[in-house]
Amino acid sequence: MALLPRHSLLLLMLAMAVQASAPPPLQRNFYAASCPRAEAIVRRVVRRRAALDRSVLPAMIRLHFHDCFVRAHLPSPSLPFAEALSAFRNIGLSLLDLTALLGSHTMGFCHCGLILDRLYSFNGTGRSDPTMDAGLLATLRDRCPPHTVTPQNESRDAIVPMNLVAPLGPFGLDNSFFPTVLAGRAVLQFDQELTSSSMARRIAAMFAAQPRNFQKQFARSMVKLGSVNVLTGKQGEVRLNCRRDNGTII
Repeated sequence: MALLPRHSLLLLMLAMAVQASAPPPLQRNFYAASCPRAEAIVRRVVRRRAALDRSVLPAMIRLHFHDCFVRAHLPSPSLPFAEALSAFRNIGLSLLDLTALLGSHTMGFCHCGLILDRLYSFNGTGRSDPTMDAGLLATLRDRCPPHTVTPQNESRDAIVPMNLVAPLGPFGLDNSFFPTVLAGRAVLQFDQELTSSSMARRIAAMFAAQPRNFQKQFARSMVKLGSVNVLTGKQGEVRLNCRRDNGTII
């Protein structure tokens, strides 16, 4: 019997450890009777739209994430890593899932209002986050002046890429988030706190070294996330405005 590479063995052990508590998967071809081509139609429309506008891809991942953490369960970017992990475990996801899903932070943009404290007054000290890479600090200060509009008015808030050195740019998904974090160059403090966990650091190192492992686990974790608190039949509603319940629409 051939021995598995050490990184692959770690992934296998973690996957087996959380398998028993994993939520049941969604059913493929659920609409086979009512709309036989539903999945193919969705796939075709998404691919066609993404070919015209690549920003659709990180937007859809964000939508999936927010939808599954519906009604005040979404961890804040300012939440300590341990508390965010607890929030994930409360819905049946593991450290492996959290680490893999954070890999999507190589896509999209971050509002400057979310990181001003790291740049100018970390924890109210009047100084920058001492753990932040000096080169990253200089770049972000250049792009995010101290009087940047805060997230309360995000439509006018300046933005920066979530990963300034992503090879595929802000609209491509690869494993480049992990070497960035391991090098101490994460834009969000929450992302950088991934290295505060020795196990998360080992998982990040595995994903950094083996992109295929990341791709496979990211897909598995997205499916698990989509299986959280699934509503069926007449439960729930299809929102006319995704920002609020239909009953509160004016």
